[in-house]
Amino acid sequence: MRIFLGTQEESGMKDIEHYLEKQPLPEWGIVPDMEYPIYNKEKGGLGIKVHYKEDDKCVVKRFKCGGAANILPDKATAVLCGKRVTLAGTQKALDTYNAGKPYSISAEEKDGDILLTGLGKSCHAAEPWNGFNAIFNLAGFLYGYLGEKAGTAVKFIVERYGMTWDGSLFGVKCEDDTGPLTLNVGIIELENNKGFNTIDIRYPSTLDGDKIYKTICESAKGEPVEFEMTRNSPPLMVPNDDPHIKMFADIYTRVTGKPSSLNSTGGGTYARKLHNRAVSFGSALEGVPGHNIHGIDEFLVIDEFMVHNEIYLNAMYEWLFS
Repeated sequence: MRIFLGTQEESGMKDIEHYLEKQPLPEWGIVPDMEYPIYNKEKGGLGIKVHYKEDDKCVVKRFKCGGAANILPDKATAVLCGKRVTLAGTQKALDTYNAGKPYSISAEEKDGDILLTGLGKSCHAAEPWNGFNAIFNLAGFLYGYLGEKAGTAVKFIVERYGMTWDGSLFGVKCEDDTGPLTLNVGIIELENNKGFNTIDIRYPSTLDGDKIYKTICESAKGEPVEFEMTRNSPPLMVPNDDPHIKMFADIYTRVTGKPSSLNSTGGGTYARKLHNRAVSFGSALEGVPGHNIHGIDEFLVIDEFMVHNEIYLNAMYEWLFS
């Protein structure tokens, strides 16, 4: 039995790919990266970069945001050319735009230009309905205020993402028993319109990532953008009747006194890299709220963690000696 401690689960999982190049595929595995009881299905994961060309006529000199493609960003910034817009005019437009919105945009003068800071609410890209994307918020203001002078990149963001997360504006909205397709723009880096933004898609386990990518490309044919697929992680689909699942379910019930169940998630764990030879099993206790997962001040509760330890100690013992 081996314990794999990874450091890239949130940034591509290249660590476990490297491990599997050097070591044989495990017979089976459990991953403590979800909530109890058992998650034996994960949506597929599709990563895309959208590239934009330079536009010297663009009033937006810079537009930047994000540190991870799989997180809804809670802050985005843009710099407007101070020779083409004024702080007073920008602030007047912001007063109208911000009215009634849950997350605002502010403006200040900096080095002769106008610095805009747009806010949002961060959350995991697998559950975008729990957040508010700061990139979309700021892009919506920029296009409403500047129109075509905001640049082709901002126009594309507004027309193809808007404030949606379901891929409907690309024609890829879909759903199965693992849940709906989700789409997140987590990173954007533009200089005079030139640059890119990322797209993180979690697609239902019965669908094909390559076909989804093709549909997105075809839907934007003729627009001044180029797409690049950066990853396509197949879904995890471990059969419900796998004997390992029954063993772990029995252990969970024995320790907690609660019935077990099988679940699916839009999140991606190391389990998906083990060729349907692993499931997510804990570590968060079922139905316990909070922990601020992927948010500010993420935490665990010691008493809950000790229950998790008891479950895993029983699982490892029975796994080895049954």
